[in-house]
Amino acid sequence: VDLPGELRPYLQTDLFAKVQAYVREMKVDIGDRVYRGQTLAILQAPEINTQVAQSQAALASALSRYTASKDKYQRLYQASQTESPGIVAPVDVVGSHDQMTADSAAYEALRQQSKAAGEVAGYLHITAPFDGVIIARKADPGALVSANSMLLTVQDNNILRLRVSVPETYVAATTGQS
Repeated sequence: VDLPGELRPYLQTDLFAKVQAYVREMKVDIGDRVYRGQTLAILQAPEINTQVAQSQAALASALSRYTASKDKYQRLYQASQTESPGIVAPVDVVGSHDQMTADSAAYEALRQQSKAAGEVAGYLHITAPFDGVIIARKADPGALVSANSMLLTVQDNNILRLRVSVPETYVAATTGQS
């Protein structure tokens, strides 16, 4: 029995931009062999770089506030533990501890925001998810791409899948059913 079949690549994926940006550089073209983790395209989005710089500055400021309030609390606490009662009012120690806790929480929140901004900046580098060949290129340097714009298609054709369309009458014959 002759059956129509189709050889398909084992892996194939379209690579999309995750953020709106300009294509700064396309490092590959159709037919190029690529390797997992290789940078295929570099996007440019000045507003994302500005957000990263702002978040890092805010993080440095929050760390400075936290360090200062922690130092103040530790000094007040040590002074309150001396054998001379009344040198430091207990309310000052509690207030200082509360300020240190608030500054610590603010620092942690800004640290997480800075981490998220850094991850978004990572979206500006499009990398190959596996070894393969570029089979489609949909953008050129200078192009404005929006989020979810397809840039490239990568295909791993080292291993192929054979897809055969088997008519229903042949399937029934092989299972013994009619």
